[in-house]
Amino acid sequence: MEGSPVQSGGRWPLRIGRAATVLGVVGAVGLLVWSRVQLCPVARLTGCPCPGCGLTRATLEILRGNLRFAFALQPFAFVVSPLLACLLGVGGVRYWRSGSPRLPLKLRKLVERVGVPIALAMVVFWALRFAGFWSGPVPV
Repeated sequence: MEGSPVQSGGRWPLRIGRAATVLGVVGAVGLLVWSRVQLCPVARLTGCPCPGCGLTRATLEILRGNLRFAFALQPFAFVVSPLLACLLGVGGVRYWRSGSPRLPLKLRKLVERVGVPIALAMVVFWALRFAGFWSGPVPV
């Protein structure tokens, strides 16, 4: 097939390189998460949990099927983790196809409309935990 992307050195070598990049990033993040290294810079510096503390541990517990423990660690993991997984998946596929992980405008606007209220709710929940509600702050 004359002029095919494979013969002419077109898109396929680029896509293979991009796929390797995406898989490498996923693998590196996976190793960090499963290594039990403390990922939160706020907790590392201050010894206090941030509003997102417990998300990684809760997500891992969800994947293990320990839903009650995950909910106790960080109830927002049930919403935030699937949303982040979808966004990272879309970004990874877009990078693989075009070389740019930039999300489509409609999706970016949706992230703003959904993400800001979720982030605010996480901050309120975090403050309530420090006030003694919901078993207090999540362990760091």
